Parts: sequence; C-alpha cells; structure tokens
Amino acid sequence: MGPRIQYDPGVSIPASFPREKAQGAVPGAQPKFLATLVNNRYVGVATDEDVRIRYLICTDYVKRITEHLQIKLLEVSIPTNDFVECLLWDFQLKGFSSQEGLWMIEQVLDRVGALTYRPKDATLRKSD
Repeated sequence: MGPRIQYDPGVSIPASFPREKAQGAVPGAQPKFLATLVNNRYVGVATDEDVRIRYLICTDYVKRITEHLQIKLLEVSIPTNDFVECLLWDFQLKGFSSQEGLWMIEQVLDRVGALTYRPKDATLRKSD
C-alpha cells in the first residue's frame, strides 16, 4: 500500500478534470441505480468531495508517472504511443475511468514536454 494522500478540502480542481457519474457495480439481474445520499437526497452524480478525492489520487499518480517516465526516457528510447497505451491499460486495471486516464496522460505529457501521442480511439493530442 502506497503513502496516504493528504486530504486538502481547499484544493481547486481544474475544469479539465473529468466529473463523471457515481462509479460502482452492484451484482444481480435487476437494473440498479447508483447514488449517494447527500443532505437527505439521493444524487446520481459524483459529489464535490468524491471528485476532489479522485483528483488528488490522479494528481498523485501523475507525479509518480512523470518521475518514472523521465528516468525511463534517459535509460531507453521508448515509443510514446507504446508507453501511453500501457499506461491506459494500467489505469483501467487500477479502477480509473478512461476519462481520468486520458486526463492523467495529458498531464504527464505536459510535464515531460515535446511528446506526441496519437491514440487509436481517443482524442488526446500533444505536440510542440
């Protein structure tokens, strides 16, 4: 288990960070509605606190991946597309949504700079 992420209720979340419906899975054959009880009302979208926690987790991963990528780029020449595709697969295995994965990839590419990713089925493009 990694280090605990410091919870900061004052952190501002950029508009580019994905805000999705509540995530989860409920077994059974009947249709289910996933919701969170907020102020005695059921809400079917992620609460501000849920989004803030997801954002903090994602930014922690961005920091770690950026450090790892900078080391790897010095050691070996790795095609950016291959690296990014592996990261997206890894994000899905760790329970991140595809939108969160693409957001994290965009942040990593911004921090590392001058990389180009041409995804097969996504819309992320970074160049310069």
